Amino acid sequence: MQSPSSGDRFARADESDARFFSNHVLGEVEAICDRIGILNDGRLVATGTPGALRSDLDLGASIRVEVARVPDDLALEAMDGVESVAIQRSTVVASLADSTAKIEVISELDERTQVLDVVSETTSLERLFNTYTSSGREEPLAAGSGTDVPRMEAGR
Repeated sequence: MQSPSSGDRFARADESDARFFSNHVLGEVEAICDRIGILNDGRLVATGTPGALRSDLDLGASIRVEVARVPDDLALEAMDGVESVAIQRSTVVASLADSTAKIEVISELDERTQVLDVVSETTSLERLFNTYTSSGREEPLAAGSGTDVPRMEAGR
């Protein structure tokens, strides 16, 4: 199927049925699919669940931590894996080089102030797609099998 406009028709399908479709609306793909294949120039370069594809590349992450009070001498930037920190009122936003630094940042904040809420933001499917299909890559990435996929001519 090319670019379905609604996931409703998939919701009615038997869960054991496999469905294959092509779609450029990546938010819709993630909402409907439990496994994704990414094609680049006719080659299957990656397959897996959205979570597995994110883990394979580990493009970093960010967290938003709402705290009761932001400590005056907060020095999260000095921690391994922390790329940058921004303070927005009572929220600490940390951009991380890899997702493993999340726990350390949250623990550090929890030792110094009361943590009220934590929101973990994952790499978007669009960023994953762009990384897997970026030019200059010689080999298929991560879980991709590198399987050649037959090209379809328009109108076939």
